Amino acid sequence: CERLGGLTGVTPALVRFNEDSGEIGNTWVEVKGQINDGFADQVIARLREAKAVGLVISSPGGSLYEARRLGRWLRDNGMRVAVDDLCTSACVDVLAGGIERYVTANAKLGIHQSRVPKHLSSHEGGQLSVVTAALYLREMGVDDSIALAAAAVPNSAMYWISVPEALETGLATKLIKGL
Repeated sequence: CERLGGLTGVTPALVRFNEDSGEIGNTWVEVKGQINDGFADQVIARLREAKAVGLVISSPGGSLYEARRLGRWLRDNGMRVAVDDLCTSACVDVLAGGIERYVTANAKLGIHQSRVPKHLSSHEGGQLSVVTAALYLREMGVDDSIALAAAAVPNSAMYWISVPEALETGLATKLIKGL
């Protein structure tokens, strides 16, 4: 699929068919709330159960581990991600995982420094955190300048990414009118 996508310029994506009618499925799962321990497994289970083609997420963030785990699963499974509301901190890493990343004009995308676990709370640990974020975003096809911008904003503040900036950096692949 990726090779064909490269030749045609069309992004390969998951397509599901309704087993009864044979029609193309278009189910999206909506998730709201904090990204806590177990979040990735819960969302993956919901997506599988619904035979979804995409995820609509609204979250103030939380666990980077869970967000990146879900983001990689979304990417590996050809899932799309959309944001119509709040998506800050670790939620941005979930958005980045989508094979296609949709935002509406109402989307509020925010980033800031990650909280570094105590065992990494040193100069080297902070640098490792920034590099890890940049590499993850690059892996997802998002400009790693997002990680650098986040590193410049204290955890107690927020940098709001405009929709044009999200599109320019690849954090969003398309502006849509609504969900």
